[in-house]
Amino acid sequence: MKTIKTILAVIWFAAAFAGVLQAQNKFEASLEMERVYPGNPVYLYLSFTGSSNIRQPEVAPVDGLNIRHVGSSTQMTVVNNAMSQSITYSYLVVPLRVGQYEIGPFFAVFAGQTYRAEPVTLVVEDVSGSASQPGPGPSAQSQQAPGVRSGTIDGDTAFYQGNDVFLRMEIDKTRLYVNEVVPVTIKLYVDNVGLKDIEYPVYAHDGFSSGEFIKPERKRESYRGKIYEILEFRQDLSAFKEGDYLIGPAVLRCKMMSRKQRTSRRSSIFGVSIFMDDPFTTGYETYPIELASNEISMSVLPFPESGKPDSFKGAVGVFSFDVDISSSDVKVGDPITVTMTVSGTGNLDTVTAPAIPEDDDFRVYEPVVSKKGNRKAYEQILIPRTDDVKEIPALSFSFLNPMTGKYETIEKGPFRIKVSEAPETQQPLKMVAMPSGEHIFRPKEELGEDILHIKYDMGKTFPPGYLLINDNYFRALQLIFPALFLVFYFSYKKRHRIRTDRGYARLLKAPRRARSGMKRAKALMDKGDIAGFYDAVQKTLEEYLGNKFDLSRGSVTASEISEKLVISGADEEVIRKVNNVLSMCEMARYASSVSESGDHAKILEDTRRIIDHVEKM
Repeated sequence: MKTIKTILAVIWFAAAFAGVLQAQNKFEASLEMERVYPGNPVYLYLSFTGSSNIRQPEVAPVDGLNIRHVGSSTQMTVVNNAMSQSITYSYLVVPLRVGQYEIGPFFAVFAGQTYRAEPVTLVVEDVSGSASQPGPGPSAQSQQAPGVRSGTIDGDTAFYQGNDVFLRMEIDKTRLYVNEVVPVTIKLYVDNVGLKDIEYPVYAHDGFSSGEFIKPERKRESYRGKIYEILEFRQDLSAFKEGDYLIGPAVLRCKMMSRKQRTSRRSSIFGVSIFMDDPFTTGYETYPIELASNEISMSVLPFPESGKPDSFKGAVGVFSFDVDISSSDVKVGDPITVTMTVSGTGNLDTVTAPAIPEDDDFRVYEPVVSKKGNRKAYEQILIPRTDDVKEIPALSFSFLNPMTGKYETIEKGPFRIKVSEAPETQQPLKMVAMPSGEHIFRPKEELGEDILHIKYDMGKTFPPGYLLINDNYFRALQLIFPALFLVFYFSYKKRHRIRTDRGYARLLKAPRRARSGMKRAKALMDKGDIAGFYDAVQKTLEEYLGNKFDLSRGSVTASEISEKLVISGADEEVIRKVNNVLSMCEMARYASSVSESGDHAKILEDTRRIIDHVEKM
């Protein structure tokens, strides 16, 4: 009966103790702030009190929020000699759009028990202070950042939506003609947010060809009563096909900066975004976002048929046209350079030069085209064929003015020129047929005679029949090249063997390393550093013999060395000296009396004789 009572008491005590532990363990969830604006990150804390050995709790994804784990911190407290531990997991929550969001519930497992933390509510407000339920749609888009699509999460990258960072596309003209150029402006609006690694925006522009982006420009601009930092991208589009098109949306990728989680909780001062801190200081982490702009509908009109001149070749814009002639007084066959210059605003890529036809009056060559800024020039070469040419015909350039929707034509010329007959010496050669059988008499050609200077020195002379090959110095010179070849060949073979044969390389460097070690040992002996002397002697001898017999560092022992020396035919006296020197060096490391009373000079001399003997083997 007493045993049963004892068992029941133990069970009751264990149950009571477990109840106490259960009461001490606590799992809670909290937000750094409960009301924020889109784009203002906020920290979610999941804290477990009672132990720090808790696995990271899972957080279910929430549409409209970007949530990721950023770290954990542990804490230990002692109150009235009672110790308690806790761990806090931190998550960075980035709201992507306005709405009210419920995050959780959360679960943690400890000692076989499951603990539940109640869900938390995050209210994301726009600048007016109102909040709506999360979810995409036109109504939500109209209440949020202008020109930004509804947020969608794709992995770690999201279409960000908020009033602190957004993207807008602007096009001055939505109805234009084929070949007309229209500038597109894409503006990145930023308010108190740190951004980095900003890429150029990309967007769909079917039916249009695009030019290069000019260098982005930074400025400040007021939009809807608020001052923003602006990064402005500009690019020209040129329509090449009539029809209705949709331009955009433009998508821009960048990285948003957020302060790294600290070991202790913190609060944002007066609710201000943490991105107002200096983004170039340490303690920040980044995460990628995507911004999407608005779309713009465009209509491309065909060329008007009414009033279209024959000289129109597709130029659209507002242009001026000038013609310059290099010379107005030439001879037959002389080139005349006609420079035609078109300048103004419009698509110069579609501008072509007025045609100058080739006829009996002129030989015409292809023009040379140059383009700089808003100016395009054509240089064309004309060569008059006869002296009957009196003028260069008039040249006309036609274009469509998109501002008025009407064609305009600029005509230059005709240009009066004077062409004279070329002289006989400049006339081209003519082939004349000669009657057969007649002789052609040519005048006798007078050949000149060179002036030969008198030589004052005859120079070196050789006897008749002299051959260079019979010269002894020449023969000796021929032996130099084979000798140099042999030197380089054997040198190469030696270097190649050193690189590929490890044992041979160690054998060659053994004497040099031994001489260096002996000098170091003698210097230590002269200074009175006896312990250092014995250490240097031991290292020198072991390294020398290890290199000589190609032994690994761990295999250089007295027994192994003795065996190698016996195989190599070394004298017994040398083997005895090797064992004696190594024994003395080993004892000197542990017995100071040996190192102080030993004959150091004799040890050094014995080492030298060992090395000399092995070198002669």
